[in-house]
Amino acid sequence: MKVYGMSNKYGEHGLMKALAKKQVPKVLRSRSRRIFLVRNKQD
Repeated sequence: MKVYGMSNKYGEHGLMKALAKKQVPKVLRSRSRRIFLVRNKQD
């Protein structure tokens, strides 16, 4: 069966991790530097 093959390949939670990885963006774009400037003031 296909389910057992995927279970052997990915493990108990590996299939969920593989599917979740596709939804995470490869690149984050920020048009302003305000995020970094505010964070440095708190440190």
